[in-house]
Amino acid sequence: MNKNNKSLLFLIIIILCTIQNKIHAKDITHVPVESTNLNIEFYTAPNGKVPYNDWVSSLQSNAIALKLLTKRIGQLKEGFLGDYNKIKYHGEGDLYELRLSTGHRVYFSCFNLENIIIWLGGHKATQEKDLKKAAEYLSQLNL
Repeated sequence: MNKNNKSLLFLIIIILCTIQNKIHAKDITHVPVESTNLNIEFYTAPNGKVPYNDWVSSLQSNAIALKLLTKRIGQLKEGFLGDYNKIKYHGEGDLYELRLSTGHRVYFSCFNLENIIIWLGGHKATQEKDLKKAAEYLSQLNL
């Protein structure tokens, strides 16, 4: 897939994410291509810590959640969005969550038509706190 097609594909993904309020996530589970090869990066805080990795480390005793998370991140890289939602918050940039059946969440943003930054993970029970953190990390980019 050439760079123009890949950029167009990711633009379509962003548009679909943006209009998600009108289309249910279950209706947009896969972008029909062989591979998008999106660049997935994990946010690194100024102190050198990676919030997503710290969170995953706390799940070591939950084999089911770890398996689902590993699968979902791999699918995201290949253009499979699965169950996701655009987050409404007051700030610049777009913030999304991947939702897993276990109640776990992965918060991310899309940039430059090819790049995804994963901010952190969390659970539905801690969603409000996790969203504030993700929005804080996003705001540090000075969009």
